[in-house]
Amino acid sequence: AGQVTLTWTAPGDDGTKGAASVYQIKWSELPIVESADHASKCNFWAAENVAGEPKPQQAGRVQTLIVEDLKAGTYYFALKTRDELNNESAMSNVVKVEVK
Repeated sequence: AGQVTLTWTAPGDDGTKGAASVYQIKWSELPIVESADHASKCNFWAAENVAGEPKPQQAGRVQTLIVEDLKAGTYYFALKTRDELNNESAMSNVVKVEVK
């Protein structure tokens, strides 16, 4: 089984200050979009949850997550954050990875 290491820069809570409250990282075998309008794409909230998301760090810090036990194939990953009031961020960029 394969693995991938996801790396991103922590966003802030309010702009570029503080820390968000929680991450939601998703994966799919189809490209992830905010709102799917075709069967060739996957809506963010319909994508699979990635287990073990780390706690958000202070804004600007680099964070990583290793996703393990992936079978060979193509995977797409995306991330959203929420603050203490449950305000949700826009979706991050979508990362496409090939597992051999």
